[in-house]
Amino acid sequence: MKSFQFNIRTKLFVSYSCVFLLVLIVSSLCIFYFVRLTIERNIESELEQSTNALLNIVETATEVSLKNYLRATAEKNLDIARFYHQRARRGELSEEEAKRQVAEIFLQQHIGESGYIYSINSNGVLQVHPEESLVGVNISSYAFVGDQKLRKNGYLVYDWQNPGEKHKRGKALYMSYFPPWDWIISVSTYRSEFHQLVKIDDFRDKILSVTFGQTGYSFIMDIKGNLVIHPQLEGQNIFQEQDATGRFFIQEVCRRKKGKIIYPWQNPGDPELREKLVIFNYVPEFQWIVASSSYLEEFFAPLNTISRFMIGAMVTALLLLLPLTLMISRTITAPLHELMSYFSQVPNGDFTPRITGEYSGEIGKLAGFFNQFMARLERYSDDLNKEIRVRTQAELALRQSEEMFSKAFSLSPIGIMILSYPEGQIVSVNDSFVKATGFDRTLLLKRSLVRLNILSSAGDFMMLQRELAHSKHIRERAMTFRTRKRQKRQALVSADLIDLWGGEYILVVMEDVTERQQLQESLLDIEESERRKIGQDIHDDLCPHLIGTEVLANILQRKLGEEKSENGQLAEKIRTLIKEAIRKSRGLARGLCPVFLVDRGLEAAIEELAVNIEEVYDLTCFFEGRGHLSFKDSRDTIHIFMIIQEAVSNSVRHAQADSIIIRQESVEKRVRIVVEDNGIGIAPQHEATGMGLKIMRYRAERIGAELTVRPGKNRGTQIIVTLHDVTIEDYNDV
Repeated sequence: MKSFQFNIRTKLFVSYSCVFLLVLIVSSLCIFYFVRLTIERNIESELEQSTNALLNIVETATEVSLKNYLRATAEKNLDIARFYHQRARRGELSEEEAKRQVAEIFLQQHIGESGYIYSINSNGVLQVHPEESLVGVNISSYAFVGDQKLRKNGYLVYDWQNPGEKHKRGKALYMSYFPPWDWIISVSTYRSEFHQLVKIDDFRDKILSVTFGQTGYSFIMDIKGNLVIHPQLEGQNIFQEQDATGRFFIQEVCRRKKGKIIYPWQNPGDPELREKLVIFNYVPEFQWIVASSSYLEEFFAPLNTISRFMIGAMVTALLLLLPLTLMISRTITAPLHELMSYFSQVPNGDFTPRITGEYSGEIGKLAGFFNQFMARLERYSDDLNKEIRVRTQAELALRQSEEMFSKAFSLSPIGIMILSYPEGQIVSVNDSFVKATGFDRTLLLKRSLVRLNILSSAGDFMMLQRELAHSKHIRERAMTFRTRKRQKRQALVSADLIDLWGGEYILVVMEDVTERQQLQESLLDIEESERRKIGQDIHDDLCPHLIGTEVLANILQRKLGEEKSENGQLAEKIRTLIKEAIRKSRGLARGLCPVFLVDRGLEAAIEELAVNIEEVYDLTCFFEGRGHLSFKDSRDTIHIFMIIQEAVSNSVRHAQADSIIIRQESVEKRVRIVVEDNGIGIAPQHEATGMGLKIMRYRAERIGAELTVRPGKNRGTQIIVTLHDVTIEDYNDV
C-alpha cells in the first residue's frame, strides 16, 4: 500500500514539475497546494474504499458462516429423522411414535435467541412447529413457503413481520427434504441474531491484514465501544476514551455510526501529538462499526521531501525534468486512453475486448483487473442470456398448458364448474354444464351454488366441503341435482381442491347419469321378468314333463322287474335319475321364481333357499331370524332375496365353504341381514372387479340399502345388507 501511494505521488509531482519550473515560486506554491489537496482526497477515498471492502468481507463471511451453520443443523436433524425412520422400519416403534419423538427433538433445539426448527409437507401443511396450534395448518399462502414447496432443499432469505411488530425483519432458513415422511425440515433464524452464529475467526485475519502507511490498521467494534477485532486491544471496551482535547471521540463514532473523524492523539512514548483520521461504517445486522485509521503525517510525509527537492532542483533540473515529464505522462496516459476506448464498447454489449499490452507497476495491475472484470462480465452475460432463453421456453410451455386446459374445459362432454373455496361461488362453467342444468351462463357466474338450488339441498354442498377439507378430493359421488325447470336429475360428482389464480378453488366434474340409471333399471326389470318367466316355464312345463317320464319309467320298471333281468335294474336306475332331475328342476324353479316370496314372504323364501342349498351341495346352511319384514314395494323383497341368493352362491362356488349362516338382526333400530361363511375369504381385487358384487351393490342402492363386504370373525366372509324404512311385524330385537 505504501509503495502504491509513493509511485502515484511521484508521478503527480513529475506531471506538475513543468508548471513549477515555468512560474517559479508562485507555480511551486500552487502545485504544493493542489498536491496536498489531492493526497487528502486520495487518503479519504482509499480509507473509505477499504472500509467498504471490510464491510463486504464481514457481510460475506457472516452470510457464509450463517448458511453453513444452518445447513449443518438441517442436515443433522435430517439424520435424526432417518435414524428414527429406520427404527420404525425395524419395528422398534411405530411410525407415529417415531415422528413424535423426532418432533420433540426438533422443538428442543434453539437457533440463536428466537430461531427454531419446523417442518412442512409438500402441500405446505405444518407438521412440526413450536406453536402447537399451528400444526396441521396450511401456510402455502406465504411466498417463502411456495419457494420451499418448489425447491425442498437449500438456503432461503426472506423478510418476515410478526403480529404486533411495526416493521419486517430479515430472516433466513436452510431446508432439507425427507421423502419417506414428506417433511421439509427447515432451520430458521432472524438476521438480527446473526452475530450469535457468526464465527469471527473466519475473517479476523482478513481484517487485520489490511494496513495503511506505516502504522495504519483496520478494526471492528460494537456500538457500545467493545472492540471485536483489533491488532492489540481486542476484547477491551474503549467507550470512555478521550483524545488530547478531552473529547469523547469513541462515543461520537458510536453515535454517528457512519462517516469520518479526525482527532489529535499521542501514543505512549511519542514526543508530540499527531492527527489521526478514521473512516467508519455501520453493519446494522450485528450493530458493528467497521473502521480504518491512520496518522495523517504518514500520508503527507512525502510532501516535505517534495518541497525541499523543488527548491534545490528547480533551476538545475529544468532541462532534465521536461523530457522526463513527457515520457512519464506518456506511460500513464497511453494505457489509460486504451482502457477508455475499451470501456466505450461495453454499453454496446461487447465484452470481448482485452488489454494485450505488457505494462508494469500499477498500470499492469489495472490492466489485469480490467481483463478479469471483462471476463466476468462476459460470463455473466452468457449466463443471463441462457436464463432468459430458459424462462422464455418455460413461459411458452405454461401458455400452451393453459391453452390446452382451456380447450379441454370447454370441449368436455361432461359438465364442469369452478367454485371459489370455501364460499361456493361459481367462477366458471363449461357448455356441457350449462346444457345439463338449463341455466344461462350469465345467471350462473358469480352466483352461489347453494342459492341457485342446483343441488338437492344445502347440506349436499356442506358435505362436499367437509370431504374436500379432509381428503382434498371426491370421486364419483352419486348426487341429485335440479335443472332450471326444477326437474330432478341423477349425477356422478367428482371434485378436487386446486390452486388457481393465486388462491384455492374447487374443480367439480358432474356427469349426468339419469338416462343411464333409467336404462339400467329397465334392464334389471327385464332380467327379473325373464328370470320369473324361465322359473315358471321350468315349474309348469319341464317339471310335469319329467314327472310323466318318471311314471312311464316306473311302469317299464314293473314290467321288466317281473323278469328280474339286467334291463329291469337299468330301468330302475333311469327312474332314480329322473327323480333327481325333477328335484333339481324344482329347486332351480324356486331359485328363479321363489313362490314363497308371494305366498309366505321373504323369511320363508330364505328358509327354503337354505334347505335347497343343503340338499344340492351337501353342506350346512340355515337361517336365523324372527319376525316378518314388510316392504312398501314388493319389488324390494325380490331385490333383497336376489342379493342373499347371490351371496350364498358366491360362498358355495368361490369361497369353498362347508357352513353358511343367514342371520336377520336388529342393530340401532335398523334391520341387518348377514350372510356369513367359513370359506377362504374374498380377495380385494375380486371385490373391486367381481360382476356379482357389482350387481349386488346396484340392487342395494336401488332400494336404499347399504351393502358391506368384510372378513368374518374367525375366517371366511361376511356380506351385510343394512335396511332402512322397513316395517317390522312381531320382531324382537336381537
